[in-house]
Amino acid sequence: MPSTIKTEFLEKTLKLEQKTQSEFFALLEKEDPTQNETFQRAIEFAVKRLDLPPTAIMDEFTVTRGTVSRWINGKSLPHPMMRPVIISWVKDYLQGTKSVSSQLKFASTPAM
Repeated sequence: MPSTIKTEFLEKTLKLEQKTQSEFFALLEKEDPTQNETFQRAIEFAVKRLDLPPTAIMDEFTVTRGTVSRWINGKSLPHPMMRPVIISWVKDYLQGTKSVSSQLKFASTPAM
């Protein structure tokens, strides 16, 4: 992703304080959640501006409060392959739809 697109995404997320969840989700649809800055800003925005409880992330993905804090601050990030799963769960959680943990558990169950 070109740096100008990343910069535009960062600028747009900063301006989203007054925008709705749907606008936030629409912006995320255009971005690649495997990118470090995109993931970090999305998690930060969801927690700080859209009131996603960090404990919900902790419970869903079995991580510590410190881990969630490092994700929010960009000091560490989950594996790039997990980032779209986490972002998808954030959207589902904020929209009040089902959790993805059952999908993850089902997907990791060996076939018989």
